[in-house]
Formats: sequence, C-alpha cells, structure tokens
Amino acid sequence: TKDDLIVRSLEHTGEWAWDEAFFVSSLLTNGARLLDAGAFVGTFGLGVAMNKRLSRLCAIEANSLVFPMLESNLERHSKTHTVLMHALLAGSNSEPRAGRADSSNLGSASFAANATGDAAIPSPPAVITLGAVRAKYGPFDLIKLDLEGMEREVLEADAEFLKGAGTTLWLECIESTHSLD
Repeated sequence: TKDDLIVRSLEHTGEWAWDEAFFVSSLLTNGARLLDAGAFVGTFGLGVAMNKRLSRLCAIEANSLVFPMLESNLERHSKTHTVLMHALLAGSNSEPRAGRADSSNLGSASFAANATGDAAIPSPPAVITLGAVRAKYGPFDLIKLDLEGMEREVLEADAEFLKGAGTTLWLECIESTHSLD
C-alpha cells in the first residue's frame, strides 16, 4: 500500500536499503562470511555482496510466503557461495510456530510470542539456533538479524560464544519499545 515504509522509499529514491547495505559492506573485508537472518527477499545480502566479495552468504527466512522469492533472487543474482535455509532462527528449545504480519507489509512477518498483524503466516518447516547455524556454516564475520522482535531471544541462546567471537552484529530495531530490550 502507499502507506508502507518500503513502498514510500522505493517511490522516493528508487531503492530500498541500498545505503544500509553499502554502509555495512564498508565494515567488511573481501572474503567475509555473512549470515543474513530474516533475509526477506535477499536485498541486504545481495547488496552487501555487490560491494564486497563474500566467501559465503548464508540466508535464513522463516516466512513461507516470501521464501520462493528469496530463493529465486539468490539463484539469479548471487555471485558467491550461497546457503539458503527455510527455517525459523530462534532461541534454545523453540518449537515451530506460526507467525503474524501486517497484510500490507510481508516484511513485517514476526514469529515472536507477541507477534501481531492481520495476516497469518504458516509455521516454517524447521527451527534452528544461531549456534547450530554457526556450527554448520560459520563462523561469520557479520551476523545481520532482522527477526521482527526475536533478536534478543536468538542472541541470548548464543551469548557465551558471541562474547568473544569478534563477530560484527547488525540488528534491526523495530518501531516498538520492547525492541529496545
């Protein structure tokens, strides 16, 4: 809809999140490994990969409604070794769960316990922790989390490792006071 933040940005500037991807890529060296969790349709990971030669791009997306678009975008545009996971990145002992989204913004899909929105999002086929992803595909030089309110849960489950990892974290802060926690 015309009120959607992403639509307004696209109409005004012709792009969404290029400045973010450009800035974040400046923090990396060529050969970096990137985890893009909450990858949506892949614009962040692909944008970073346009600015830095990545040795690995690992993209995780739980939203079944956008996952096919992510898969298509990465297949068509990624020039780096890419790992794609259709899963919910969550904390320890989490179970698959359905999500909610604002029907005018599929990027708002949240699987957090307090998720709201008028559209139901099906439960993803798998749940995985940050530690499990790192053990299989990491370590990562940059971890981007855009998990619509689940960032803290994910980070707490892997806090001991992250304390000394030297990994750069790029976290979304949604427009809610609970996000500041």
